[in-house]
Amino acid sequence: MKRIIYPVIGRLPSEKAKIIQIIKTSSWIFKKNPSFSLIFPKRKTHSLAYNKNSELMKFYGIDKIPDIEKIPNIDLLNSKFKRFAWYIHIFTYSFFEGN
Repeated sequence: MKRIIYPVIGRLPSEKAKIIQIIKTSSWIFKKNPSFSLIFPKRKTHSLAYNKNSELMKFYGIDKIPDIEKIPNIDLLNSKFKRFAWYIHIFTYSFFEGN
């Protein structure tokens, strides 16, 4: 099977519906294709703390979780220049994800 990589812009873990949908859908895909992985930006701020994948599985109510890779990026989203910070965030995420 071919490797599937799904880049996500968001933080992990998160209680937002978008991330919950991505994690639950990814869990189903991972059962069918074990070479599936998610890519999240490495952020300074997290909405929730977690130490292991077992904690993520319990939080989201799933029995399997795909590989999760975290790539570095410049996290300025809490600055007063939100629009500029968003573009920097997207650019650095795209740069590191492409390598």
